Amino acid sequence: MFQSMIRRSETGKRLNHVLQYGKLVDGIFLDDVNVLPGTLSYYATLNSYVRGLNPSYLVASNPGQPFLNGVSPADYLSVADVIDLFEGPDKGAPGAAGFNNYPYGLNWFLDYPNQHFEDIVFDVRHRRDGGRRSDSLL
Repeated sequence: MFQSMIRRSETGKRLNHVLQYGKLVDGIFLDDVNVLPGTLSYYATLNSYVRGLNPSYLVASNPGQPFLNGVSPADYLSVADVIDLFEGPDKGAPGAAGFNNYPYGLNWFLDYPNQHFEDIVFDVRHRRDGGRRSDSLL
């Protein structure tokens, strides 16, 4: 059902337009993904749709936060190959969005291989030792 809806939808038209560039494209980044019990099948179908166009495409999604919102971890991971668990500044006030406050007491993602996850952190100062703070979280 969702396959034909996606094909005809504005999302499907945009995907097909972007993916017509062939070898210049090796995946798709879905921004502002909001995985909920009511949207899970849409995003899982969107992932399948992209895979149907080319099985080698990487599908990345950006909910930008690690909250499961009533969805199981396995279902949450079914919507993309890589999920952005954090998007925001490196530093935030206590209790505010900031990589220094991350992962907000959550650790469900530690049960899964780290290649399923990414973080988008901005306003980061370069460390002298060349390391990244995100490496120590996963």
